[in-house]
Amino acid sequence: MSGPGFIAFIKNPEFLSWLLLIASLFSLAICWERLHTLRQAGGSAKLSGADLERFITQRRKRQQRLLLISFVAGLIFVGAFLELTELTTGRSYLGFIVTMGVGTLLGMSELLARYKDEPGRALTTWGGFGYMSLNGVAAVVALIVLLVWKPEWLFGDAIPKCPPGEALCPGSITDLAVWLKAVAVAGLGSAAIFRASFLKIKTADGETRIGPDVILDTLLATTDRQVDRAMAGPRGERIAKVMEDISFARAKDVLPTLCFALMQNVNPDESQRVSTQINALEVAKTIPDRVKAYALGLHLMNVVGHDVLSLAVARTKDLMWPDHAKAGPAAQLLDKLKTIPPESLIQVVFPYALTFRPDLKGEQRLELFGRLEKVLKENWPIVVKSLVIGSYLVGEIGVQPVEMAVDHVLSHLGTAPAPPPGNSVDQLTAPADPK
Repeated sequence: MSGPGFIAFIKNPEFLSWLLLIASLFSLAICWERLHTLRQAGGSAKLSGADLERFITQRRKRQQRLLLISFVAGLIFVGAFLELTELTTGRSYLGFIVTMGVGTLLGMSELLARYKDEPGRALTTWGGFGYMSLNGVAAVVALIVLLVWKPEWLFGDAIPKCPPGEALCPGSITDLAVWLKAVAVAGLGSAAIFRASFLKIKTADGETRIGPDVILDTLLATTDRQVDRAMAGPRGERIAKVMEDISFARAKDVLPTLCFALMQNVNPDESQRVSTQINALEVAKTIPDRVKAYALGLHLMNVVGHDVLSLAVARTKDLMWPDHAKAGPAAQLLDKLKTIPPESLIQVVFPYALTFRPDLKGEQRLELFGRLEKVLKENWPIVVKSLVIGSYLVGEIGVQPVEMAVDHVLSHLGTAPAPPPGNSVDQLTAPADPK
């Protein structure tokens, strides 16, 4: 587009109308969000507990709506700009929109992979929004460059020759395959270019990279800080509820093992990193046990998420009480169970304890036996297997029957006592005593 043509374009009443509409909507959204926040901020200092959490949640939702309005307004503006500059002819309008979508999705996928605990929250911060937008705009710029350059290996003769002095000219590209290739090259190519560094310079502080990736790294760092700030309060409250009355010394082996077992695709590097973090907490003698327990929960939640961590704690909480007085008989019994090999728990304690529970049906016994066998096959430490099997026995059969069976086993340990008559593992599905 020539200089006079561009001046004529920006003076176009239609373009000015679009620009005024977008600016008005954006300004109204900002004013509404600010005024609403200021109106409630005066009383926020008096809020506490659930009221303060509700206020923070409402403010976060307003910010998310503002981001959504900004994104939609940006799309409308880009569409109007492309339409009025006659860059969009034939399928080109759809091509630009799809190209921006490809770039935005690439940026979104990076954020989702980076923030596994609360991936959706990263997308609604200003840093995350800017990161996705930059990827989308970069893809559109790459497509415009391709349209100006018109490489023969990509377009061939699909684009009409422009008159002298015109970089972009009206013309229809009717070949859908050509547009798909152009969109793919622009979307993926821009991602590769923006993640490249052309030069590395060694300095006293290390290596300094020179290239487009510096921009993305800066936006990622900004997003990191914003997500961490937004998540600090909610994460602290949730981890305090999940890890309440949990002893780090008792949970450091059981909880990570069960969390990773519940997940199917935990990367070995991630599990090793968590193991290193747990070891660092274990050797830190000046940190209180409660703080260590909270830190353990946070490290695990970063990998497996809040729901999996809550499920693992619910299943094994009896194993992780900080003291026996508060834990009750179940935790005291589990301390005995961890000294018994898991095979003995299944082959001896389990059948013996069932003699005190004739009301358990054969299907229930068989289902419980299957769960115990599954634990036995896991690649866990022996003490963890014993604790998990013991928790299943206590939960399904009861404290008193299991305790009597354990006392029997411990009194005969080393002599390989046989299971009580009529209650071997092979007979677990036998009908219950009608009495």
